[in-house]
Amino acid sequence: AATNEEVWSKSFGPLELTDIFAMQTELAQAIVAELRGRLTGEAGAVASAESQAQVRRAQHGGTSHPEAHNLFLQGRFFATRAASADVSRGIEYYERALRLDPAFAIAWAALAQARVWQGTWEPQRAERFREARAAAERALALDPELADAHAALSQVMQRHFFDWPTMRASIARAVALAPTNAAI
Repeated sequence: AATNEEVWSKSFGPLELTDIFAMQTELAQAIVAELRGRLTGEAGAVASAESQAQVRRAQHGGTSHPEAHNLFLQGRFFATRAASADVSRGIEYYERALRLDPAFAIAWAALAQARVWQGTWEPQRAERFREARAAAERALALDPELADAHAALSQVMQRHFFDWPTMRASIARAVALAPTNAAI
C-alpha cells in the first residue's frame, strides 16, 4: 500500500452467481494460496494445499443454500445489536434460515447465542435458556468442531443452569478450536 504497487492480480470469469459458494471458495483459495506463497516462500503446491485446508476449516457448519445464508447474515446484523427488539428480529431471520436448511450448524449456534441474550433480560428467562441450550446442542450434533456452538453452550451453562464442569469444558473446547477468535 505504501508504494501503491500491485502485488498480485488474477482474472476470474466468467462468474455466474448461480453457485455463489463455489465462486467464494475458489476466490478464497486463490488469494490465500498466492499470499501464503509470497509471504512464506512455500512452493505453489504446498501453499495451495494448505490454503484449501484453511478455507475448508473456515467453512465449518455453513450452508450451501444461498437464501438460508442471506437470511443468516440478516439475522446476524440484527441479533448483534443491543436492543431487545433487534435481537428478536434477528432470531426471526435465523429461524427462517433454519427452516430452509435445518443442517446449518452456524445458524443454530447463532440462534443459541441470541436466545442467551434474550434470556438475560426477558421475563421468560427459563424458557429462553432452554431454547438456547437446545439450539447449541443441535449445532454441536451437526458439527462437533464448531467453536461458536461450544461458546454458546458455555454461556447457557454459566448463566442459567450453573453447570460449571460443562461450562468450563465447553469454553475450553471453543478456545482450542478457535484460539484467535476474540469473541470466544
